[in-house]
Amino acid sequence: MLICICYRERERERDLEMGFSEKQEALVKESWGIMKEDIPSLSLYLYIQILDIFPEAKGLFSFLKDTDEIPQNNPKLKFHAVKVFKMVCESAIQLREKGEVVISGSTLKSLGSVHLQKGIADPHFEVVKEALLRTVEKAVGEKWSEDMKLACEEQERLVKESWEIMKENIPALNAEEIPQDNPKLKAHAVKVFKMVVKEALIRTVEKGVGDKWKEDMKGAWSEAYDQLAAAIKAEMKQDVAQESNTSA
Repeated sequence: MLICICYRERERERDLEMGFSEKQEALVKESWGIMKEDIPSLSLYLYIQILDIFPEAKGLFSFLKDTDEIPQNNPKLKFHAVKVFKMVCESAIQLREKGEVVISGSTLKSLGSVHLQKGIADPHFEVVKEALLRTVEKAVGEKWSEDMKLACEEQERLVKESWEIMKENIPALNAEEIPQDNPKLKAHAVKVFKMVVKEALIRTVEKGVGDKWKEDMKGAWSEAYDQLAAAIKAEMKQDVAQESNTSA
């Protein structure tokens, strides 16, 4: 009995340290079990959602920025989307078991380097997070109340409207890239995107797992994505530090 209590205590301590609980792990694994049956379709849906939330993201992808092709018909996007979607989901389901984001060192370093070169900042991670949550929701299915639907639609409208206002009022904001060194823009953008992250997560997870949807899945996928984003951003900071040391 004492051994069991000690074991559970260690489990709780580990959950507190990494912010990803046993219950969240179970929810993520359950929804991934449903989603992996339709990876190609859901992967593409993820990127369509990214472009829907933040159309300027098109300029960040070499295979999208110089074409007017419908994203669904772009073979390079399909290939890239599957690779990213699987990486995110597979790292999420191993998060608690391994105690950290599990991506090979070379892959994580490459991600950090590429994201740094593209000028990726916190608001971009929030966009992808919202898109991921929408995707999971689509995969698990849901029964929205009309009030909840209206609330989500209004939140999305406010986000898109805010971006248009920012473009007009912030001279430094380029149509294809968010300046990483603009603290006022970053603070405003993060605040705006956080308005929709929770509801978007619910919608994505619910659609993905269907009638097996549980309210706690929202928190589980949100935490899993935060862990992955933190790992990539940490790698980006290391690249910046290395560049500074080299130039010094």
